[in-house]
Amino acid sequence: MNENEPSIMGKHVNDMYGSRVGKAVGTTTDIDGTVVTVGVDCGYRGLMEIPFEHLVVQEDSIVYVPQWRLESQKILREKGLLIRRLRALHIILSESGRMRDDSESVRRGYEEKLSTINGSEYTVRETLAARMAELHEQMKVAKSLRFDATIQYKSSEILESDYKVVKASTSEILERIEYEISEIGNMQGRLEELASEESQIYDSIPQVEAPVAAPPEPEPEAIPEPEPEAIHEPEPVTIHEPEPEAIPEPVREPEPTAIPPEVPVAPPAPAYNIPEPPPAPPKSDWLARMTSQ
Repeated sequence: MNENEPSIMGKHVNDMYGSRVGKAVGTTTDIDGTVVTVGVDCGYRGLMEIPFEHLVVQEDSIVYVPQWRLESQKILREKGLLIRRLRALHIILSESGRMRDDSESVRRGYEEKLSTINGSEYTVRETLAARMAELHEQMKVAKSLRFDATIQYKSSEILESDYKVVKASTSEILERIEYEISEIGNMQGRLEELASEESQIYDSIPQVEAPVAAPPEPEPEAIPEPEPEAIHEPEPVTIHEPEPEAIPEPVREPEPTAIPPEVPVAPPAPAYNIPEPPPAPPKSDWLARMTSQ
């Protein structure tokens, strides 16, 4: 560290929103004397080594800049510049297609760099989302503390002076949290705008083909291999055997019927007249009267 630079030792370290982080107690330096990290006593969180590039040394304090802010600003700066250069390159090609071959290597380099930045941007987006969720949880805790203090004050459990201290402290915490949430939201919105500009850069500017360059020969299309079909076991097929046709029996000629020999017929017996019995003689009158009596 140069003699003209402000001293670091013993100064309080605060974040960008005024919260106390800790106290600087020492530094680590490179072989040329450049400060690499600063040791900060963070109380119950212990001694932390913070990279010097995250710190802004002032006359009476040191301001800590969080990692997500540095990375977001770097991505916004580099990606914005690359998009502007790609747009300018397409404008040049649309005006003069003869420079297409000369600009191919430059365009490829810009696009490779843009792809690398997009990979870093994905990590930064996750960090911003995690920090946003953490701030919302802190806001819930601060509001809960203030509400509980209000109940204690209304029930005469704490003095009015204590209630005012809690109210002022929680209000200051909520103000810092809301400011950081707003800043993260703006950063996320700016990243979305750049992503939209990147997707529109090739559609908004017309492309002009080079008049001299011969069109490339079409590559043979790869014939997609048929996907293996699922092997289904064949269902058992019942084979009905045809019933054997009835073989007609050969027609036989009727054999000649043997004529039985004639049997001599006996002559009928002669009819005999059998005489009827004579009628009974009538009863006499005296016998009938006797019978009736």
